[in-house]
Amino acid sequence: MMDFHTHLIFMKEVKDKERWDKVGKYFIYPDSKYPFGTRSMAEIEARMDSGGIDRIVVLPVDCERIRGEALLTNEEVKLLCGHSQRLIGFASVDPVKATVLDDLADANAMGLVGLKLDPGLQGFRLSDHLDHPMWKMVEGFHWPVVLHSGFTFAPGVTMYGSKLEEIEQLALRYPGINFVVAHWAFPWVMESVLIAIKNPNVFIDVSMAYFDNPRTYSKFILEKMISPSIAEKSVREKLIFGSNYPRVRMESLKSAYEAWPISDKAKRYLFEDNAARLLNTAHRG
Repeated sequence: MMDFHTHLIFMKEVKDKERWDKVGKYFIYPDSKYPFGTRSMAEIEARMDSGGIDRIVVLPVDCERIRGEALLTNEEVKLLCGHSQRLIGFASVDPVKATVLDDLADANAMGLVGLKLDPGLQGFRLSDHLDHPMWKMVEGFHWPVVLHSGFTFAPGVTMYGSKLEEIEQLALRYPGINFVVAHWAFPWVMESVLIAIKNPNVFIDVSMAYFDNPRTYSKFILEKMISPSIAEKSVREKLIFGSNYPRVRMESLKSAYEAWPISDKAKRYLFEDNAARLLNTAHRG
């Protein structure tokens, strides 16, 4: 069982209170303190154990150029992964920086196995970088790429920095890269499903994207935006479980998706097999 979408931005091992307060102000709301306090690796692993979650993917975001502080740096992700074999580290780079190719090479040398981009939070438009040389480099690494698309809680950040039509253009240009659309691209859920059905290298992570309780949210997705039949028959090999922890408790969202009226086989794809397939490809690089 794997959670493919977490942000461990409050860990004692990498950030002191001053730094995670700064991150909280642009990741949550400008006038609020980060509400979670610091956490230790032992606490994270205890939460994983309580939810029956074996491994989690840790996603950084290199938004230092525009926000003054990265959500996590690649070096911090590497450090966290050194504290637990249950963590899988992804990298993030800023395509606007002159150092982007060197940053990618360094991340690969660190043993990170994927890429996370959030164009809105990072202050660039995906449409401006569809032919960036970094994509060929990522393709050579066999890394999956997680792209934020759709709604965001981050203050002052556009929902339109990474549009589904642009993600599909990337998928067509770079068939050797597996692209993961984060958060169902909510509210464009059906559009994300259709793009995933049509393109063999497009996947969807089902992490939560708006405030509600996890059970209501997942039920709304299944009953109002797609259908049990679509989830079971059309995209069961394309959906990847992710929580968006710490915005959502990973064990609570897992429980909500476990209640979906789909087969055990489809749930196995959702909770483990689809993510494992992408990561096995990455490790071949």
